[in-house]
Amino acid sequence: MSEEIRDDPETAGRTLHQRLLDDEVTATAEIAELFMPIVINKLSRGYPNLDPHLIQTAVEDALMNYFGRPEQYDPAKLDMAGYLRMSANGDLLNLLEREKRVTNQQSLSEYVELSGDDTEHGVEVQDDFDLESLVFAHCSPIWQRLADLLPNPVDQEIVLLMMEGERKTSIYADVLEISDRPAKEQAQIVKRHKDRIKKTLKRNISRSEVSENG
Repeated sequence: MSEEIRDDPETAGRTLHQRLLDDEVTATAEIAELFMPIVINKLSRGYPNLDPHLIQTAVEDALMNYFGRPEQYDPAKLDMAGYLRMSANGDLLNLLEREKRVTNQQSLSEYVELSGDDTEHGVEVQDDFDLESLVFAHCSPIWQRLADLLPNPVDQEIVLLMMEGERKTSIYADVLEISDRPAKEQAQIVKRHKDRIKKTLKRNISRSEVSENG
C-alpha cells in the first residue's frame, strides 16, 4: 500500500470502498490493513481497561459486517474509520451491557438466596428515558441516522468520543482545535458543543426508533 494512501485515510476510504463495490480482489485486504490499526488505536484509548482481545475482535467483526454488506455504507456521510469505529463501538457497548446484566442477575440471585424465605422483597423498576445512553448503546444499527443528523465531521468525532465515555476536556479541545485557549474557556466551549449535540439527538430521535434498531 502506498504512503500516499496511508497519509490520507479519509480519501483512501472512499477509493477503497468503490474498489470493494467493484469486486476488486485486493480491496478487502487493503481496507483491513489500513483501517484495522486506526480503529483499534482509537477504541483502545476509549476503553483503556478493556481486554485488547475484545477490542480487536469487535473491529474484526465490524470489518466482516462491512465486507458482507458494503452497500450500507455511505462515504458521503461518514468516513471509513468513523463508520468502522462506530460499528465496533456498538458491539463493545452491547457486550459490556450483557456482562453488566449477567453480573446484576448473579448479584440479585445471591441476595435472594442469602435472604431466605422470611423476607419480602419489593423490586422497583425504573423506566426513565435516558435517550443519550440508549442512542450511544445502540450506535451501530443507527449510525446512518446519526450521520444524517450530524453531517459535520467534527460533530461526528465528538459523538464517537462521547460513545466511548471520553471525559477529558483536552481530547475534545483537540478535535475542536481550541487547545491554545485557556482551560476554563475550553471547558465552556466543549460543554456547549456537547449540549448542542445532545439536544439535536433528543429532538430528532425517538425512544421507539432506538428500541426498534437496538
